[in-house]
Amino acid sequence: MAAWVVTAVQPAFAVTPAHQLELLKTYQPVTWFSIAELFTPTNVGTFEGNVRLRWQNAPGTFTSAAPGSANPTPEEIAAARSSQCQTGLRDPCWMLDESNCAAAGGVAPATLACYQNAWQASGPKRVLYGRVFRSHAGWALQYWYFYYDHEFEPVLSTPGNATLSVQHEGDWESITVVLSPDKTPRWVGLGGHCLGLRRSWSVAPRIGRHPVARIARGSHAAWFGDGAKRIPRKADCLSRSENAALDGGSVTVSDTVTSSSVSGPPGLPGLGAYDPTGVILLSARQPWTAYPGSWGEREFAVISVNGTAVASGQHGFSPRGPSHLGRIWTHPIGATHRWPTTYTSLR
Repeated sequence: MAAWVVTAVQPAFAVTPAHQLELLKTYQPVTWFSIAELFTPTNVGTFEGNVRLRWQNAPGTFTSAAPGSANPTPEEIAAARSSQCQTGLRDPCWMLDESNCAAAGGVAPATLACYQNAWQASGPKRVLYGRVFRSHAGWALQYWYFYYDHEFEPVLSTPGNATLSVQHEGDWESITVVLSPDKTPRWVGLGGHCLGLRRSWSVAPRIGRHPVARIARGSHAAWFGDGAKRIPRKADCLSRSENAALDGGSVTVSDTVTSSSVSGPPGLPGLGAYDPTGVILLSARQPWTAYPGSWGEREFAVISVNGTAVASGQHGFSPRGPSHLGRIWTHPIGATHRWPTTYTSLR
């Protein structure tokens, strides 16, 4: 485990780890990945061994000077993470930076090959991270998937000319299965981009008790079926001005979802050869969940509409980890219940 790891997330309720893991394995999703996908879910250790920890010492400038060195102690981070960065320089204060590759290359083949080679050289394991949440409303079984890199090149439908690509290091995605207080399955929530889709258990695609999710190429967003999947403006993670430019050019942005390789719980019949995926319970053994910064350096985007550059270059940051993503972590039942069952009516 890398040295910058700090405190563990405390369990939300007094149910044994063995019981939690049993629940998670009972409903573990089956994930179908799209043709030409370069990255599949992996253990965070593949990333931890290749990163520097940096902090924002001036607007837009990050340094690896102590305590953001290559090997800071947990005590240094715990003491400094709330005070090291001035107010206004904390979004994010801390940043992990993959040392071998530069995100500034965007979705260029050589850049993506660098990340893919670094990931593979780290001895990746096919795992997901599971979390059990309980409240008076029921149970939420959360499955968190970590990808070494995110390379989003959507399909664009437009009467003119448009380009759009987004790339960043480190990518966290989630699938949530919600159970009633008596553990009767209620619905499945598939996260993707900056929103998600929900389906009741009775109509969600499943193999027995295992929901089936189709994973879009590059974006790693989860969907309930294959095809070109339109991403509404409300979910595309872009700014108002960027969405306005897309609207002005009548640009429709869609994920590409096709069925290729499969991952899921071991021993499922009828799938033929597939990649069994282990479940690791989020617990004191994964204290990295308390890390408050971004899982990668700056995000880079290229957006143009009818020859006009809308965005080019730095475009925010890589995402934070699961416990720092707001309501999907703190209120997973309510958050996924608010997700639409279809994007048809959304802009």
